[in-house]
Amino acid sequence: LNGETDILSTNTLFNSIKYTYDAGSFQAALSVDELEGQYGQYQYEDDNNVGIGGMIGAKFGAVTANLIASYDFDAENVAVRGMLFADIGPGTFGLAGVWASGHNAY
Repeated sequence: LNGETDILSTNTLFNSIKYTYDAGSFQAALSVDELEGQYGQYQYEDDNNVGIGGMIGAKFGAVTANLIASYDFDAENVAVRGMLFADIGPGTFGLAGVWASGHNAY
């Protein structure tokens, strides 16, 4: 979200290999991420742990919607993020929701 940290939308905190399909009004992506070091107050046992992420998104005129799901193999937990953006006047309205099955790198 504009003005926020980048923890909701992308995997920029990790080394990743990502493929994105973009058809203009529809997007889909799949990534394999190297999850290393620590997250929050929890420390990984070893570096080079792996996670996967997937995204589907659509554009409907001035509205963009994205659904992102990620799985952390070391923590064995999933995170799901939904985001909605709408161009309103001179700005953009953004709304996001996040759910996780437990502590994980995502």
